[in-house]
Amino acid sequence: MTNSNPNTDPTTRLNLAQGNPEDPVQAAGTESESPDSSADKSGKPRRRWPLVVAGSVVLVLVSSLAGAVISDRAQPSDTEIRAQIDAAVAERNKQLDDRQSTLEARESTAAGVEQRNKQTQQQQATFAQQLTDRENKLKPREAEAAKNTIRTDGTYRVGIDINPGTYTATAPSRCYWERNTGGSQGDIIENELSSGPQVVTIAASDGTFETSRCGVWTRQN
Repeated sequence: MTNSNPNTDPTTRLNLAQGNPEDPVQAAGTESESPDSSADKSGKPRRRWPLVVAGSVVLVLVSSLAGAVISDRAQPSDTEIRAQIDAAVAERNKQLDDRQSTLEARESTAAGVEQRNKQTQQQQATFAQQLTDRENKLKPREAEAAKNTIRTDGTYRVGIDINPGTYTATAPSRCYWERNTGGSQGDIIENELSSGPQVVTIAASDGTFETSRCGVWTRQN
């Protein structure tokens, strides 16, 4: 009977002892124990950072170039800048012109108002002068008219305080009136003491006229 145990086979034991590469199990174990694939034949690991740095530098250069291109495209040309400046200056000039027109209109309005005020002041001065002149003309008439009325008791000078003429009055009671030649030693020309309606004619040659409790005397002619 043949022994099938591989451990008892001399050939098998020799192969196992020598590490026969044809053995799949041993080959797998050999591969798992092989040096790192990243290491070179000398056994030193390969350096990867130069590639990373180079890639970063290239990326930065590409980004900068793209940004420069975009920036150049975004920048306006000299012609466009000049057109924008001209438009801004034209708009500003228009605003200044409008403001100047507004100021001129206001000044014109103010000048018109001032002119009207001057005209009004001149008219007021003219009216005031006319009123003064009228008053000055009326004063003598008013003074003359005042001489034709005797309102209170007293002694009046004929031709100065009162005008000569015929006067009437309505006496409530015991009216006394007297025509006199005037002066401190004047003589009585005519007098009367009565009640009721009174009538007296004062001559231009009379000196004074005295009245008491007779009321208001009014000149009739």
